[in-house]
Amino acid sequence: MDSVLITGCSAGGLGSGIALAFQARNIHVFATSRSLSSLQHLKDVPNVTLLELDVTDVASIEKAVGVVGRDGGRLKYLVNNAGRGLIGPLLDGGVGCEVERKLWEVNYWGVLAVTRAFAPLIIKEKGAVVNIGSSAGLVNLPWQGIYTSSKAATNLLSETLRLELEPLSVRVITVVAGIVKSSFFANLGNEDFELPQGSYYKSLEKHIGGLSRGEDLPANAMGAEEFGRGVVADVLAGKRGNTYTGTLGWASWVVPVFPKGFLEEGGLGGVSGGESVID
Repeated sequence: MDSVLITGCSAGGLGSGIALAFQARNIHVFATSRSLSSLQHLKDVPNVTLLELDVTDVASIEKAVGVVGRDGGRLKYLVNNAGRGLIGPLLDGGVGCEVERKLWEVNYWGVLAVTRAFAPLIIKEKGAVVNIGSSAGLVNLPWQGIYTSSKAATNLLSETLRLELEPLSVRVITVVAGIVKSSFFANLGNEDFELPQGSYYKSLEKHIGGLSRGEDLPANAMGAEEFGRGVVADVLAGKRGNTYTGTLGWASWVVPVFPKGFLEEGGLGGVSGGESVID
């Protein structure tokens, strides 16, 4: 039986949806998360092995590799899904950028670290690496600069990996995810979102707070399990390079060629001396 390891499989997230979709296609799933407690929704699912894996911790990664590779274990697919989000103006926050660095450790460096660690197993099986990117990484959006820049870097990293792993008979797929209903915004913990005192954007606090809670998501946004089925269908169909899954995923083709002024319309709206107007 072929197997897949997926990072970031906590309940309600994209990783969980992908795990269930692979399991439904008779593929053994190594479902991972930083804490086993967040994987209990999968504990009774057949052919699913739960593993603790922190993508920012070398010892944790190496331990997971040992478990998967034990007794000649095989791994056909690797899905780098674990990620963090952050909403807020770039000027707000500490000069040391501690929170922002932690996000990059997961969203970017975690992808590279996990891929390096599991590469020998994937190469042996002539398998595939699947990186969950985002359409957010294709356009600059106010209040999302740290998250979107990390996803832009990850998208590019993934496409470069595709070129380098091609001679080794390993496919690399970059899933440019559109809008998906998931636990992403709940995990941000922004029910009581507040900008720091003295923020230049204090008058926009309600607007930015709503964004951080996902209040503007379209009612018809794709669910995490449907997203997972789409991803797995593309993987098993032999696709490589960029794929597009999620509500408005098709917009990822279009947004980069929109006039800059069109994208900025209604974004900042105008900020002057701390006074802001949103059209």
